[in-house]
Amino acid sequence: MRYLCFFVWGFWASLVQGETVYVYPGNLPISGVDGRETVEGIIPSLISAAFDRVGIKSQFQVLPFKRALAEATLGRGLVAGIISTPERRKSLQFSAPIFYSYIGLITRQKDKFQKDALVKLHGKAVGTKLGFRFPEPLEGKVRKGLVDLVYGSHEVNLERLLKKRISAIALNLETAKLLKLDHPKAFKKLNIISFQDMRVDFYLAGKKGKYDVLIEEFNRGFQQVPLEQRTLIIDRVFRKLGRTTAAHK
Repeated sequence: MRYLCFFVWGFWASLVQGETVYVYPGNLPISGVDGRETVEGIIPSLISAAFDRVGIKSQFQVLPFKRALAEATLGRGLVAGIISTPERRKSLQFSAPIFYSYIGLITRQKDKFQKDALVKLHGKAVGTKLGFRFPEPLEGKVRKGLVDLVYGSHEVNLERLLKKRISAIALNLETAKLLKLDHPKAFKKLNIISFQDMRVDFYLAGKKGKYDVLIEEFNRGFQQVPLEQRTLIIDRVFRKLGRTTAAHK
């Protein structure tokens, strides 16, 4: 059985053969660490299930995103939970999509932002985590400086939002719903806006010419994981986090 090791930070992971496993907090529920000896999260769990189907043993180790991406670009491993961009596709071979999410905005109820939020947010401060990638058309607004990004953890940005230091928090919808479960009192004053036309796909990727075969094996294994099992994996992640309802529905 082949032995593979992932590096994980937030949504990110790098897979290298024969490395020791280190686990640190990540960005739940999509990926992260459960605080014991295993990496916890939807993407790592789905990756493990896919590799199990083709007889590949997976093991995870935490790295910051930029380093994990650099390791993959240099051909030293795979990076998981990554978003595909034209620039990255020049050097990386991408798998089939592992998981998808929609963009969510957390706003104050009194501001009455709804589907016109992207227009109303022009020139305003929006909290997000470093490394978060926006789909179009929001990414275009960010590049043009039409939205002022303020970086920090989701908890820090939640405090900023409640204190009116920012106008909204941009994040994945699953994470927004998880925050609501964690902070029910705060969310009595907040709204979650879902943009169903802003889907983000997450992939497994490795250096072109080196990991092409392994990516193909992963795709083959992922196709063999039944939809019912994928749903159970997602639900299990939430149950391990002490939640009873999966957000990805």
